[in-house]
Amino acid sequence: MTGLTIRGLPSSIKNDGWWLASMPTADVATPRQEAEPSGERRKAHRIGILILFMLMCLADFLFWGHSIGLSMILFSAGLTGAALISLRLQFTATRWTVLAAIWVLCALPVVEYTQFMSVVILWAGHWGLLIWCALQSSTLGPVFRNLALLFYLIPLFSVFWAAKAFRNTNLPREFKPSRETVMAWVLPVVAGGVFVLLFLGANPLFERWIDRLLEIDVNIADPERMTFWVITAFAVLPFVAFADLAKSFKSGGERALVGPKSATGFINQRSITISLILFNAMFLTQNATDVAFLWAGAALPDGMTYAQFAHQGAYPLMATSILAGVFVLISRRFSSSAPLLKLLLLVWIAQNIFLVFSAFARLGLYVDVYGLTYLRVRAGIGMGLVVVGMALLAGQLWFNRSNAWVTSLFAGIFAATLYAGCFVNFGHVIAQANLAHQEERLDVGYLCRNAPLAIKALEKNAAETGNALCEDHLRSQNVKPEGWRDWGLREARLGAARAAYLEQIDTGSLTSINPVNERGYGNELNWDELR
Repeated sequence: MTGLTIRGLPSSIKNDGWWLASMPTADVATPRQEAEPSGERRKAHRIGILILFMLMCLADFLFWGHSIGLSMILFSAGLTGAALISLRLQFTATRWTVLAAIWVLCALPVVEYTQFMSVVILWAGHWGLLIWCALQSSTLGPVFRNLALLFYLIPLFSVFWAAKAFRNTNLPREFKPSRETVMAWVLPVVAGGVFVLLFLGANPLFERWIDRLLEIDVNIADPERMTFWVITAFAVLPFVAFADLAKSFKSGGERALVGPKSATGFINQRSITISLILFNAMFLTQNATDVAFLWAGAALPDGMTYAQFAHQGAYPLMATSILAGVFVLISRRFSSSAPLLKLLLLVWIAQNIFLVFSAFARLGLYVDVYGLTYLRVRAGIGMGLVVVGMALLAGQLWFNRSNAWVTSLFAGIFAATLYAGCFVNFGHVIAQANLAHQEERLDVGYLCRNAPLAIKALEKNAAETGNALCEDHLRSQNVKPEGWRDWGLREARLGAARAAYLEQIDTGSLTSINPVNERGYGNELNWDELR
């Protein structure tokens, strides 16, 4: 008997009658199909735990009991590799080459000299590369924004991800041995242990190997070392689970640094115009005062020296110019429809540039009296960057550019300045400038505290005068790396120069002296460097 076939059966009736079918449809997932993704996740979980443990061992080997140097680069390479394994990227050979070249450029400052800024460039550059790989963005804006979010994103991710991993962790079936398996391994383990002890007593070579193995100082029970391992585990966890962390990155469009869209708020065209008129009047007064006292030769108030005048104004003026630049970014969008506002902004930018030059002149006066220090070098570089930023703001207004254009360009100049500064030995620059005026204002204490970095300047001064300075400090402050972990190119050069300098003192070629300047600082701390 032939079955009745009704063509065109409505899908709703067909779906409601699923229970009439004798065989499961293809749409229904079988238990085996559901188990496959779980097996993949379990496999990835095991690999992640293994990588985490390997990175912890690498951190212990590189950092515990050692100074940082090349070890920081090696550890960063391990973390970058773990993150790329987690992402499972499919890049072309050309793109991998470009990424490798950028990675090396970020690591070069640490190879030259391990300092705060070189380490910051290393980690910021490598984190930026990983964020770019995760987002695959064609612009750098999302990379910079997500870099800023890492300060609070990483700690939260490590805590919550670790809690979730421990909560969802179940031992796989193969890690739950049966009674038969345990009984099968009892005899081999016990008998094998006995044979090992016998072989150790019979073969001195085996005994020597075991002795060398036991000489490795692991100190697992050391509370400080265990704390180091726990902290390291939380620090490297975001790299091991970088694919999960990448889901938190934001790849949206850039947000311009502007005020509220509504013109009815307190930031509107009228308020900006009134503010600029007032600000220009205030800045004109300040600049006129600087012209009078710094360049026109007007007498300062009684009891005030040029050094005090310079010190009280240099840094506040620089901060003022930075705030002014932010105000220009906020008010720029109102200037396109108001020529007067645009003119006021240009005049105010010009006054800010003049203000920064005045601050730089104040700093020069202060350096002439008290000498050059690290803080004053940083202030000079900062003032130069502020001038560049103001010039960019003027170009933005003149050529009608966006806020994204000026901020991106300034960020690139700022990063390039910091990167180039990592290859400059500012200790040598400072010592050379101060030794050139040693009859007037040499602070021997400050000079000798930075003697290891200033050894080339000390060597040049000794060749000219025949007097060797800072012998005691050089003997007590060794810049020679203790091993390959903290090796640096600059330390190697300065260590060789230090050894040659001390050798000339020991052989009598140079006369070691310890002068005290007329202000009485000698080798004591000069608190003026903290200003």
